[in-house]
This record gives sequence, structure tokens and C-alpha cells, in this order.
Amino acid sequence: MQNTNQQINNIQEDEIDLRELFLTLWKKKFFIIIFTGLVTILAIIYSLMKTPIYEAKAVVEIGSYKHNNKVELLADVNKLSQTLNVLYIDIRKNQKERTSWIDKIAVLKKQKNFIEIHSLGLSNEQAKEELQQIITYMKSEHSKIINEILNQKDIEIKNIDRNIELLKSNNLITIAEDIHYVQKVKIPSIVEKILTQKQKLKNIEEQIKITQINILKTQKKDPTLTALNVMEKRSLESELSSLKINVIDLLDKKEVLVSKTLPRLLRAKAKIIEVDLKKLFEQKNILEQSLLPHNYKNTAIVGNIMTNDYSIKPKKKLIVVVAFVTGFIFSIFIVFFMEFIAGFRREEDEI
Repeated sequence: MQNTNQQINNIQEDEIDLRELFLTLWKKKFFIIIFTGLVTILAIIYSLMKTPIYEAKAVVEIGSYKHNNKVELLADVNKLSQTLNVLYIDIRKNQKERTSWIDKIAVLKKQKNFIEIHSLGLSNEQAKEELQQIITYMKSEHSKIINEILNQKDIEIKNIDRNIELLKSNNLITIAEDIHYVQKVKIPSIVEKILTQKQKLKNIEEQIKITQINILKTQKKDPTLTALNVMEKRSLESELSSLKINVIDLLDKKEVLVSKTLPRLLRAKAKIIEVDLKKLFEQKNILEQSLLPHNYKNTAIVGNIMTNDYSIKPKKKLIVVVAFVTGFIFSIFIVFFMEFIAGFRREEDEI
């Protein structure tokens, strides 16, 4: 029972304290209103006098080109982002009296070829101009890379043309001359020699027949003449044997030219035309196709540079709201502090 009464007394005391606090605030309501209003007005004046800062931002797509049917970027986005941060943020951050500056350069998440750039300025136009400077720099550098790639491909095409001319003017002409020489000179010459030798063979064979007849005629009448005819016959037979060997050699040479040398030269010619030259022409065609404009894309803004009609700094509404809340809370604190001092003095006077 005693505990219940004590709890009731505590609740009544809390109610009295809250009532007294509320009455204290109510007595000083004009002070709270004036103080809070004054702080709020000062915040409004500050936000109006503070130089407005405008923001411009853009998403930039890194340029690319096709190489062996694969798309290659003109620059690694992470390295490019680091370079741009050094050039346009770190180096320039200590410059004074700037009216625009780059605020942020970052690679878009989960993207390999996009960079987002934020710039700040005293106006939207100044912020856009600052942003345009860094984009122009990127486009200029990447344009140089594209030109270097194009020049390299031009050099490769010229080298291929040079190799084609060498094949045509040296190898192909030489082989064609060799083929012509074998077909029109070498083989006909051997054929002519073979015909000549065969004709000689016929003549010698006829002479041998005549000599043999003379031997038969003079064998009994004139032994001396017969001996001479026999010697002549042997000489003719020896010459006949030698001619036959020459004819066989000539036929072998002709066979080698027809079955080996000429096919080898024709195969070499076909290889140059159908393989070597064809391969070079294919390489040249691929390079020429790779030079077409649609295979190259310079760095560019995605869409347009984005700006807002209002400044991002100072944040006037936030400043005013924070100032109002802070002024209100601080005014209440002052009222309580003043009441505490007044109560302390009253106690001293009573003593």
C-alpha cells in the first residue's frame, strides 16, 4: 500500500515538472520565436549570399576498334580514370580563383568502357565548358591512337603489295621463263637431235647392208678388198652402237624434262598463283576491310551533357531547415539555462 502511494506521488511530481517546463517555455515563447526566426533569417541570408555552384555531368564511352574480329578498347578505363584524376583533379586542385573544376571521375560499375565525369562551376555554362575540355582531350588522344593503328595497317598493306610485286616480277617471271625455255627450246632441241641421230642410224644401217653385200661379192675374188670391207663394217657397227647409246641418252633427257622438270616448274607456278599470291591477296583484303570507317569509333559522350536548372551548392532548403531546427532547440536550451540561473538566484535571495 505504501509503495502504491509512493508511485502515485512520483507520477504527480512528474506531471508538475512537465507542466512547469511547458509554462516556462510558454512564458518565453516570444524569445524562442524571435531567436529561432533570427537564426533562420541569418541562414536564409547566408544561403542567398553564398556563391551558387552548378553541376554538369556526362557519361563517356571509350572508343574502340575491331582487330581480328574482336572489339578492342582504345584505352583501359581504369588506367584512363587514374590518369584523368591526376591531370584534372590532383594537379589543378591548388589553383586559385577557378570558376570551374572537375569534381569526380569514376568508372561505372560493372562496365568496361564507360566513365562518368562530374564538373562544378559558377554557372552551368562554365561547368559544361570544363567538362568539354576533358572530353576534347580524351577524343584528341584517342584519335591519335586510331591514326597510329590506321598508319600501321597502311604500312602492312604496302608491305603486302611489295611482296606481291616481288612474287610477280621475280619468282613468277623467272618460273615462266624457265617453263618457256623447257617447252620451246630445250625439248624441241632434244627432239631435233633425236631425229638427227635416228636418221644417221638409218644411213649407217644402209651402209652396213651395202658393205655386207660387198663382202659377199669380193670374198672369193679379192681377199684384200674383202678385209677392207670387213673393217669398214666393224667401224660402221661401232658408230651405230654409239649412236644408239646417244639416242637412248637423248630420250632419257627428254623424259626427265617432260615428266619431272616441266611438272615441277608448273607446280611452282601454280603454288605462287594459287597459294602464295592468293594468301597475300586475302591478307590485303582483310586489312583493307579493317580500314573501313565503321570499324573505328572514337571516344564520345553518351547522349548530352546533363545539367540542372538549380545549383547543387549551397543547398538552401537544407540550410534553412537545419538552421530553424538548430535555432529552435538552442533557444529552448537558453530558456532553460536562463530559468536555471533565475531559480539559483531566487534560492540565494531566500537564504
